[in-house]
Amino acid sequence: MPTVLLTGAAGYIGSHVAFRLRELGEEVLVLDNLSSGHRETLKGARLVVGDIGDEALVREILTTHHVQDVVHLAAMVSVPESVARPQLCYETNLVKSIRLLETCLGCGVKTFLFSSTAAVYGNPSKIPVTEDSPLDPISPYGRSKLAFEWVLEDYAKTSGLHALCLRYFNAAGLEPRVGDYRAERAHLIPVILEVAAGKRKVLEVFGTDYPTRDGTAIRDYFDVRDIAEAHVRALQLLRKSAPPCRAINLGAGQGLTVFEVVAAAQEVTGREIPIKPSPRRPGDPVALVADISRARELLDWQPSYSSIASIIRSCWEWEMRPQRG
Repeated sequence: MPTVLLTGAAGYIGSHVAFRLRELGEEVLVLDNLSSGHRETLKGARLVVGDIGDEALVREILTTHHVQDVVHLAAMVSVPESVARPQLCYETNLVKSIRLLETCLGCGVKTFLFSSTAAVYGNPSKIPVTEDSPLDPISPYGRSKLAFEWVLEDYAKTSGLHALCLRYFNAAGLEPRVGDYRAERAHLIPVILEVAAGKRKVLEVFGTDYPTRDGTAIRDYFDVRDIAEAHVRALQLLRKSAPPCRAINLGAGQGLTVFEVVAAAQEVTGREIPIKPSPRRPGDPVALVADISRARELLDWQPSYSSIASIIRSCWEWEMRPQRG
């Protein structure tokens, strides 16, 4: 059976994609340099420790394992870090990704699924955001992801490669059989729950003066299990047809403010979440909420797990497990 290669799948989102593919009987191989990923999260999936920029290694993997499908998740994903270290961001997210893509084309890879981001939209003037909304990223992270989207689209036009770009909004939640082994957590919901668990004293809220209903930023939070299912359906589409290389939004289709997420977490956990207001961070947009009509139409996909209470509950149960970590 041909193998699906997942880059960066020892990380949070990739590990859930790998788990879902293996659950469906796919042969999965993970390439990850473990700079931020964890072996534990792969639950026995085959792992090659290495870098996507290592052309010789990638070529050996593709040919030895008869890889026909590549899901490219490896990336530098921190917006604040991309602002502080743009050179590293572009090297990882663009230069090495192009190297990976060229190696894949040279080895006869048929399908290429790219994990992109809603950060490509920047500060959208209209909510919800469609895939045809203006593209105006405000961070090196968003710019690097958009640049590779353009590269992939251009390469696909001339190579016959079947390719799609999945633009994630705010991934959250977890599959308990996979877990969440991130050592340093920067995303809102895990940080909130660390405060609830007494592992942090206070939740720092970056920006309480946004032009929103309560002054805090609005985001579209959806479950990582729904992301994994979207990848399955996107691969199925690419295997049976050659759609134009286009972007597809993945989200819940509704937005919540930071304070609304805090209130939901307090209800689920039964614990108070102390707040410390702080200035806005560079690169953070006011609001990002997905229009997911294209995902429904092309992938026959609909979020199944993405109520905020369900998301928080799955994370809280993992957080409070005695054997966690």
